[in-house]
Amino acid sequence: MQYNLSLEDINLCKRKKGKTKQLTFGIMLVYFKEYVQFPSKATHISIQLLLQVAKYLDIDPIDIMSFDWSVRTGERYRQDFRTRFCEGLLSRRVLIAEGATETSAMPIAARRLSE
Repeated sequence: MQYNLSLEDINLCKRKKGKTKQLTFGIMLVYFKEYVQFPSKATHISIQLLLQVAKYLDIDPIDIMSFDWSVRTGERYRQDFRTRFCEGLLSRRVLIAEGATETSAMPIAARRLSE
């Protein structure tokens, strides 16, 4: 399977400080695009996905070993991705309201509607 990161995706990953965080965010982004969910453990990530994302980001794949998937950082990345996803939907004038993700997106929707 071929996993791809767009230039926008790469730039988004590069905004994270440190190679481990960049690689982790890239993996979560690609994983979500492919499986419509986030990985909750390192064992959910295929070697092929890890290697391809690491190559796109020009990061040694071994850097992922120091990331603890159970800490707040993982949840913060998931929330960041959800917010950006909701902003993307809103820019296309699509609003889906169900659950905590959309609840956190409502301020963004209000701001967009007022623009």
